[in-house]
Amino acid sequence: MVTISILSGLSFFLMYIKFPIIPIASYMTIDFSDIPILIGALTLSKRDGAIIALLKSLLYFVFTGPSIINLIGVGSAFISSLVILFSLVLIIEKFSGLKRTLLGILVTILNLTVIMSLLNYFIITPLYIDVIGFKFAYSIQDLVLYAVVPFNIIKGLIVTLTLLIIYKRIVKTNKR
Repeated sequence: MVTISILSGLSFFLMYIKFPIIPIASYMTIDFSDIPILIGALTLSKRDGAIIALLKSLLYFVFTGPSIINLIGVGSAFISSLVILFSLVLIIEKFSGLKRTLLGILVTILNLTVIMSLLNYFIITPLYIDVIGFKFAYSIQDLVLYAVVPFNIIKGLIVTLTLLIIYKRIVKTNKR
C-alpha cells in the first residue's frame, strides 16, 4: 500500500510537468505521469498499476478543480494511461528479450493511437463541443488525423522509451 501511495503521488506530481507538441492542439500535452504507473504495474501487478492510475486521476481532478471540462480531460488521460499500461505489460509478460521490447513499444503505440483516435472522434471532441461550445478551426476528422494521431504516436514513443531507460536502472538497483 505504501508503494502504491508513493507511486500515485509521484504520478500526480508528474502530471504538472507537461508540454505541448502539436501546435494545432496545444491543449494536448505530454507528461511523464504514466512512468510511475508502469513501474507499479511491472514491479507489483497490473491491478496495482490501474489503482495508481486511478488515484493519480482522482487527485488531479480534485486539486485542479472539479468541473465537466476537467472531468473530460482527466477521464481521457486515465483511459490513455490504462491503454498504455495494459498494452505494454501484457506484451512484456508474454515475450522476452529484444523481441518483447520492440513488440511492446509497437503494440502500445498502435493501441494508444487507434483507441484514443476513435475516442476523440466519437466521444471526447464531441463532448468538448457540446458541453462548452468549444470551436475548432478544423473538422473533427482533420483534428484527429493531424493532431490526435501524431500526438499519440509521439506520446507512446516518449513514454515507452523513457520507461525502458528508467526501468533498466530500477532492475539493476534492485538486484544489488
